[in-house]
This record gives sequence, structure tokens and C-alpha cells, in this order.
Amino acid sequence: MSMWGGINLQDQVTPMITAIIPEYPVTLYIFSGYTNDEYGNTSTTYTTINTLAQMQLTKQQDLVLIDGVDLTKVYRDFRLQSLTLTGLNRNLQTGGDYVQWGNLYYRIVAFPENFLSGWVWVTAQESTGLQNS
Repeated sequence: MSMWGGINLQDQVTPMITAIIPEYPVTLYIFSGYTNDEYGNTSTTYTTINTLAQMQLTKQQDLVLIDGVDLTKVYRDFRLQSLTLTGLNRNLQTGGDYVQWGNLYYRIVAFPENFLSGWVWVTAQESTGLQNS
């Protein structure tokens, strides 16, 4: 049952979707600001969240909606399990937010949907790692 008293379709279809698109453990790095050391060097700080995600390559027709798309990079759609993720930072002038899957990093560049059923859909661009200042 959902919080509105009806049937929660997400609970019904998740086992079927997961059989086709498995969930993988990922780490989400949420930009939390900058810090300065005693020498005046600035570094980027992140809050980390470990969660599960389903992922797929981003469809070509969805890439046209991304501002500043770089066609030399790989883009993936991540569906992250979470009830609390809101307002992920895709501002390119800050440290931004990242998804790490294994040794691969992806910078979040679009936030198409925040579903009330416990997951968030983000589109992320392949990256060489976390931005450090």
C-alpha cells in the first residue's frame, strides 16, 4: 500500500524491472562547499551516500536536452534509490554532484525526475574523478 492508501505500483513492478535492469551499489557524492587550509588552498568537500542504482546509457534523443552536451563523453541514466534526495547540484560553476560506480565517476548534468515512490532519476556524464577546487 502507498502512503495515499492505494496500491503502490512501484512495489509491484520493481522485481520485474530488476530482473532486466539489475541494481548496482553506487556512491553518491553531494557537493557541500569549499574549505580552505592554513595555506589558503581551496578544496571541494562532498557528503557521501551509499545506495543502489539501476543504470542505462542515456538515449540519444535525451542528450539534446542537456545544456553543453559533450558528444565525446559517455552519458548514463541512473535511477537512485532514495526518499530524501532533492535538489541535486548540477551547477557547472560549483563542485557539482557525482555518482561513483566501481572505479568510474559520473558528474550529474541533468535531473529529469524525482519520483515520490522512492527513487530519483539523474543523467550523468563520464568524468575523470571528483573536482577538487
